Amino acid sequence: MTKQEADEQIEAATDAIRATLRQLLQEGQVHPQVIILALATALGEFAAGAALATSEDVGPMSDDLAALVREVMELWSKLGDGGLREAAYRGG
Repeated sequence: MTKQEADEQIEAATDAIRATLRQLLQEGQVHPQVIILALATALGEFAAGAALATSEDVGPMSDDLAALVREVMELWSKLGDGGLREAAYRGG
């Protein structure tokens, strides 16, 4: 798989996840903090499964994952609260 193909798949998957999360938020049946906890749980499960399937050590992968989440959160926090909301409801 080329980098471009990987980037396209990442974008497609991210868009699908955003759409699902946006729908949950708009329906108002699930509190945003509960959505974050559920997302973190699913992320951990999928990452552990991927590590096991590829015989990788879970430790370094979880460190990389935590670093990536921190990086994205810091980037989004620089937009400020209003910018975050606007971008999230725009889909990116």
